[in-house]
Amino acid sequence: WRVSSIQCCQPKTILEIGSLMGGFTHLYLPRAAASSDPVERMKNVVSCFVSAMTLTCGNFLKPLNPILGETLQVDYGDGSKLYMEQTCHHPPVSAFY
Repeated sequence: WRVSSIQCCQPKTILEIGSLMGGFTHLYLPRAAASSDPVERMKNVVSCFVSAMTLTCGNFLKPLNPILGETLQVDYGDGSKLYMEQTCHHPPVSAFY
């Protein structure tokens, strides 16, 4: 007999998933800000949102809840930085800068 384990959680916290989703903003949002065409701006903003959806769509596993006061600091390839902290547990609230 082979018993398989049940997996109900992703091996990432909400903070880590949020930082991964933010990794696409430097590709699309500067283009949107620089464009004078409203349709082109909208296309870039939607592209930013849709590109981040691949991290969560079709994944029914719950992310791990970060502990109160947990922080995450990320340096992206373009030089931008992200600082996140879990500031409330119920309801779950994360602050970022």
